[in-house]
Amino acid sequence: VDELLGKPVRRIFLIDEDKYSDLEKEKLTEMKEYLKSINYVLPESYTNQDMLRQLQGNDYDIKVTFDNIKKEVEWKAENLPIQLTDSITKILNTGFIYAHGRDNRYRPILVLNPGKYDKNLFPFQTWQLASVYFIEFLLNNYLIPGKIENWNIIVDCQELSITNIPWDLKNVFSGIK
Repeated sequence: VDELLGKPVRRIFLIDEDKYSDLEKEKLTEMKEYLKSINYVLPESYTNQDMLRQLQGNDYDIKVTFDNIKKEVEWKAENLPIQLTDSITKILNTGFIYAHGRDNRYRPILVLNPGKYDKNLFPFQTWQLASVYFIEFLLNNYLIPGKIENWNIIVDCQELSITNIPWDLKNVFSGIK
């Protein structure tokens, strides 16, 4: 149970489903019944662990979870895999987003440096694609299912002042789920 939220919070999802709590099992069943009732079929690659992660992230609200799952599935179908282009490589080489080792629990440390964001250098969509490319790389190469399934994020604001925060930067990550 998360002491701040007062709710159960799972950090590792890829475990035997018989180890899920009664609440998690109940909500997974409820979600599957809802999907069946509206004739929505998830892609075969969408696992119970993925569904539980979404349920927890949406406070176990079935309809909100469905809306987010649907958006996620559609977005991934339209955008993944992302091809590494020269523009994406240039953005990644700026130091805008990178991994900086692991913490004492072996979780990767992702560093975001918003001071490197320059909307005049590349269009917004290219910055977003570079971010997604990097996060997909992190997911596929730094995490270990069932053991290390989350990461830490450090936002380096050294090059920023309150007057030059790139407010549109939050939109770079708005489509990432």
